Amino acid sequence: MAQYLFGLLSAFFLMASAPTPPKFRYMQIAYTGPKQVRDLLADGWDVAGVNHDKKRITLVVKDGTVMKTLGFPVLASREMYAPDSSYKTPDEVTKILLDYETRYPQFVAVHKIGTTVEGRDIYAAEITARFVKLSPDPKPTILFDSLHHAREVMTPEVTLDIMDQLVTQYSTDSDITKWMHKYAIWIVPMVNPDGSQKVWTSSTMWRKNTRGGYGVDINRNYPQDWNKCNGSSGDRNSETYRGASAGSEPETKALMSLVASIQPRLNISYHSFSEIVIYPYGCKPDRIPLPARTDYEAVGKELAKKLVRDSGSGNYTAGVVYDLLYDADGGSVDWMYAKHGTVSYVIEVNSDSQGFQPSYARWRDDTVRRQRPGWRYILSQMEKFPRTP
Repeated sequence: MAQYLFGLLSAFFLMASAPTPPKFRYMQIAYTGPKQVRDLLADGWDVAGVNHDKKRITLVVKDGTVMKTLGFPVLASREMYAPDSSYKTPDEVTKILLDYETRYPQFVAVHKIGTTVEGRDIYAAEITARFVKLSPDPKPTILFDSLHHAREVMTPEVTLDIMDQLVTQYSTDSDITKWMHKYAIWIVPMVNPDGSQKVWTSSTMWRKNTRGGYGVDINRNYPQDWNKCNGSSGDRNSETYRGASAGSEPETKALMSLVASIQPRLNISYHSFSEIVIYPYGCKPDRIPLPARTDYEAVGKELAKKLVRDSGSGNYTAGVVYDLLYDADGGSVDWMYAKHGTVSYVIEVNSDSQGFQPSYARWRDDTVRRQRPGWRYILSQMEKFPRTP
């Protein structure tokens, strides 16, 4: 009898200590074309990425969703758990920025650029050799930003690595030394700290900010082409809810205010995942007008060639978002170019095999190392895009 009771108690404690079952999973289905993606989005599916080479779409679905109703074969399915604890929370990002400012005051100045819905501060780091001034004019600027979408936890790792490389390799890397002398390099590692906090506390696949509990997709909230081409949703429950009005969100306003102030020549906005480089515009058939398009898209294509895929072979693909993924209106890169003439690109890091939250130990260092040739190339192109604020 005692042995029987011991067995029951052991089973109970094993069950109690077992990890909480995942609430979401990745589902991959066969890709048949852009219309299929538009239909999925219109029906409310969370389309996480499109792999054109392998002809598959990755969806984020709640556990228990019956996929056969889609009418497409399920190619693969895997469970999703909480992100690796080594990725950065909002408080950790703030601490890192302030620590770099303390340790490298000659290079790093941290600026508060806005406040979120929940009252969190949004920070930017200005990185330059402050003691070098090559002309009486302000230094030309470039902007790197990340984590518009809360679940894309790898993206701050990339921008924080840019900061680390710039300050630690100064004087030993001749290109970095030159760039630090000539330019002011701005980094916003976490555009959406409220959403990030929600990822860590209650919903691992949260994408939006936390407006009203339902959230707004910040990267569908910029004024350029807002609500123009069904590239966002008016449904608060949608992952691409655009907000009540263009530029309504404090996170959007924060980045807009920064851009208006510093007038960057170039910008890279890091997202995940799909291993692609995106340039404006997001609504078909809009393109950057000629002749500006020639250099803009040529640099985007060359940028893609600098980025090696997670598989170790092949490079990223470059193009407009409606060809590579889906229509997208109200995006940051479209607004930056249309409003301020900033040559701006989205880089979607990592493959669909890694997803939004790959193992930190396995993929963090590989990812930031593979992104370095990209941001270094963009810095090398600053002279190609002179502009007068």
